[in-house]
Amino acid sequence: LGTKNGFWMPTILLDEGVSFNRDKLISTLKKNDIDGRVFFWPLSMLPIFHPKPENIISYSLYSRGLNLPSYHDITESQMGRVIFHLRECLCS
Repeated sequence: LGTKNGFWMPTILLDEGVSFNRDKLISTLKKNDIDGRVFFWPLSMLPIFHPKPENIISYSLYSRGLNLPSYHDITESQMGRVIFHLRECLCS
């Protein structure tokens, strides 16, 4: 009652094999004043832990995922800008 879902942290996760440069996409979004963030870092990538690249699922998700901007007052126009830049990067 009286609440509104903020849909916090919508995430895209590209299929394996899809050509995707997450860092380039984050940079492009940033240049256009759009916040995009790494989906998550596997714990074994953090400096306190030893690398475990054999954890292929978490390392794969890390390289293929991206959190998109969200907040309770995001407009259709603002979502359209995000979608435009996503398509531009992913379809080129």
